[in-house]
Amino acid sequence: MRIGIVGTGHISESALLAISKVPQLDPVAIYARPHSRARGEEIAAANGFSVVHTDLGDMMADPNVDAVYIALINSMHFPAAKTALEAGKHVLLEKPFTTTAAQARELAELAQASGLFLMEAITPRHSPVYERIRAELANIGPVRMVRGNYSQHSSRYDRYLEGEVAPIFDPATFGGALFDLNVYNLAPILGLFGPPESLRYEATVGHNGVDTSGIVVMRYPGFIATATAAKDSASRSYLTIQGEKGWLEVRGAPNEMQAVEIHAGDREEVYEPDRGGHRMVQEFRDFEAMVRTGDREWMGRELEASIAVMEAFDAAAASSGIVYGSREDATGTDGAQ
Repeated sequence: MRIGIVGTGHISESALLAISKVPQLDPVAIYARPHSRARGEEIAAANGFSVVHTDLGDMMADPNVDAVYIALINSMHFPAAKTALEAGKHVLLEKPFTTTAAQARELAELAQASGLFLMEAITPRHSPVYERIRAELANIGPVRMVRGNYSQHSSRYDRYLEGEVAPIFDPATFGGALFDLNVYNLAPILGLFGPPESLRYEATVGHNGVDTSGIVVMRYPGFIATATAAKDSASRSYLTIQGEKGWLEVRGAPNEMQAVEIHAGDREEVYEPDRGGHRMVQEFRDFEAMVRTGDREWMGRELEASIAVMEAFDAAAASSGIVYGSREDATGTDGAQ
């Protein structure tokens, strides 16, 4: 499958490294904004292709591109994905899937109606560790507490404090801790346990109204789940699930899903699978396999999971009082996170 890369940020370079480990995928083109053409050419040359589009419509109309991987800033995910689907391209869309549940549903309906494939690039849900956690839940007894934390001091935070607002710190482009980092906590929690009975979001708000850190609190029958994310401070990251007969803990940041410690009764084990040499490899393997096999039921399950996360985002934003996407002139740039 010939794939085009939409965006020239660092995440696109990581994606190309992952793609290089999936022989069924062939990167053939990249989209860069006109002022970033030189960077696009540099990335293309480093990855063995030469086509650089500086017009998004030209990328989507390129007959040599079968599918696109979209890695623009958060506010551009929906319009770029819609353009790609309308142009007949399969889409692997970087997290967060969209910025609202309504947008997510619209993309899902468009993909289903057009016979194309659409999937969110969200690493935890494509990790063997995630599936092992699901298999172990029954062994730790009734769940009584779930805690996720992804906190890392952003390299751009000091500049943000000085007044330089990058897209990831701009609520107008759906930046902030919720959309940038907490998605990695919410994706596995909601995937494992479904929608909560209630949800609220408490955040630390910066000088421009963006959430620099925050906690999502979700109530389920019999337990509480919390999802913490911070861009203004750092700590050990983890995902812990506690049951009456044992507990599970993912080692490291939830976007990595490197390994899980299993404490089930008298059994203690560490499960650390081969991730193919890069945390993003499995999502590209899954996307390629989904398209190649035509497995629309698989796509449907993935889309339902992505929509559930966006519904949680809607509820979190509403409860926090933070206004996202309020500036009418918010526009896209090349790089995501």
